[in-house]
Amino acid sequence: MIAEVHIFLAKATASGVERFPVGQRHAMHIYVRQPLGSAHDWETAEVVALKCGWSQVEILKAGTLSADTAERKGEPERSCYQSALESGDAILVYSTPESA
Repeated sequence: MIAEVHIFLAKATASGVERFPVGQRHAMHIYVRQPLGSAHDWETAEVVALKCGWSQVEILKAGTLSADTAERKGEPERSCYQSALESGDAILVYSTPESA
């Protein structure tokens, strides 16, 4: 399969995540490997967050991430892009919680 990586900006609530207290809400980027030229797979992006211990997932927007852009951004985006290409998905959670 010729693939590309789609990136989803989301917010979700920690429910089974070791790093964050239960109930804390965080912004995140969800990376999903998809067939070249396909539409954004919003459902798969939500499933990625759920399987990583997040709930109340709200996906705000999506785009396609090129290898060049991932390379220019540097770490950790580059590693997330590569992980999504190799294993199908990756998630990057921002450590600062949303304010109430």
